[in-house]
Amino acid sequence: MAADFLRQTLPQGNTPALGANGVMGNVWYRFLDALFKRCGSGGSSDIVFGAAELPTTATKGFFFCPTCAGVPTGVPEQDYGDQTALVYDSAGNRLYAYPPGGPWTLV
Repeated sequence: MAADFLRQTLPQGNTPALGANGVMGNVWYRFLDALFKRCGSGGSSDIVFGAAELPTTATKGFFFCPTCAGVPTGVPEQDYGDQTALVYDSAGNRLYAYPPGGPWTLV
């Protein structure tokens, strides 16, 4: 799964960002593939976002999640075992979670 995602995401061929013959692209591909395998679904590693605590005046270091304009009703396609999907209802100013097996629950 990680390799497929990277194949679809990384630029193909020779580009200035990849360098001659795509050498840097290959390095990045291997790095990102290893990262996705370690942190992706089925991995046993923790994923930590940002600092342990942000000051109340912080302007950086936030975790961003997707939004929708209303209460979510769709069922997430991917099943990552015991992981929970999150979405923020921007119309109602509420955070919703979709735990394994559902349904969407107001947090």
